[in-house]
Amino acid sequence: MDAVLLDNGAWRVKAGLGGDASQLEPGLTAPNCCGKLKGHLGALAADEIDEVVRTQQLYFQRPADRGYVTDWGLEFDVWARVLGAPGLNASNLEQRTLYLTEAPLAPAPLQEYGLEMVFEEFCFGG
Repeated sequence: MDAVLLDNGAWRVKAGLGGDASQLEPGLTAPNCCGKLKGHLGALAADEIDEVVRTQQLYFQRPADRGYVTDWGLEFDVWARVLGAPGLNASNLEQRTLYLTEAPLAPAPLQEYGLEMVFEEFCFGG
């Protein structure tokens, strides 16, 4: 069974696909944040932040505080960008196993909400 590896750090998200060695592609590293350019309506997520040249016009929002995820809506946006077509382009998530890192000694409600998002929003198989 193929796997998705997701290291959800407070500063950067590192993701990659695992499985058959002949089909492996390089992983992806992206900022774990969302942002909005001043004067624009659209929001940017993950690797789109790296493409901004004039960062002084960028309003950042981070989903993590002190290593723990505090805004799961923003984290969903980042993971959707990383796992979706612009990032890893991981398809058939329900047939893949997810290996996800989390902060050590994370409170139980944070762990439960993270698992809920992984299985219900992204439909991972295991």
